[in-house]
Amino acid sequence: MTAEILQLSDLHLFCEAGTLLRGVPTGQSLEQVLELIEERAARCERIVLTGDLAHDELPATYLQLRERLTAGNLLEKCLLLPGNHDSRTGMRAAFPRQTDRCELLPAPRCDSLSRDEQPVLFAVAAGGWHLWGLDSHIPGEVCGRVSDPVTDWLEEGLQQHPEVPAAIFLHHPPVVTGSPWLDRLGLLEPERLLAVLQAAPQVRLVCCGHIHQDWGTVRGTTRILSAPSTCVQFSGSSSTPEYEHLPPGVRLLDLGPEDFSTRTLRLPELRFPPDPA
Repeated sequence: MTAEILQLSDLHLFCEAGTLLRGVPTGQSLEQVLELIEERAARCERIVLTGDLAHDELPATYLQLRERLTAGNLLEKCLLLPGNHDSRTGMRAAFPRQTDRCELLPAPRCDSLSRDEQPVLFAVAAGGWHLWGLDSHIPGEVCGRVSDPVTDWLEEGLQQHPEVPAAIFLHHPPVVTGSPWLDRLGLLEPERLLAVLQAAPQVRLVCCGHIHQDWGTVRGTTRILSAPSTCVQFSGSSSTPEYEHLPPGVRLLDLGPEDFSTRTLRLPELRFPPDPA
């Protein structure tokens, strides 16, 4: 049994059509990416969106995204996580069934937190694998953090299912990427999360976004990967913010019973070159 998973990340959508981010109309860019993956999306098992869905964080922007995914018959396959640009309240209002899909283990109780502060999580089965989605959003901050209750929740779930291969999804990479300016904006205090992952050899994959590029590394027996953005691409080696002249794309994951394969799919050309300014 295998499962095909599509990871989309860093959509940076705006409510007002045609709004540009670094010269890219993010809504049009996403539309082209969805057209590119139309056939794969129709047959894949899950579509995971790893954050920064709405650059303007407006409720109407999430509703527009919902309408597009519904029109493409994709909505029921989607699992969503927030990025640093997102609003948990806006996400939950537009996507009540696609957030908090904790089918393997009930979400942790965080009674002291408001509704907007409650982490958005998922834990579902797919093709003999378990997919775990972690919330790394800190309201008003670019950096991220996976809270202790969420880390405890993940640890408990992995301990309950040691024989099932697992893939973890979150917005912020849990390790340094080698890009100084991006690493300054990464996951804060990742040590506890990394210790949980290291203690769970069934975790084969960690898939993140945030850094707008096709990047990967290996930590122990786990591959850590990022997905390209569906709009603007970042340079992976600069000490200051720089942008790559590369087309938007997505990550494709084929999860098999013994192993997995992965690659990125991109538009054939960059139709909206980044603003050099």
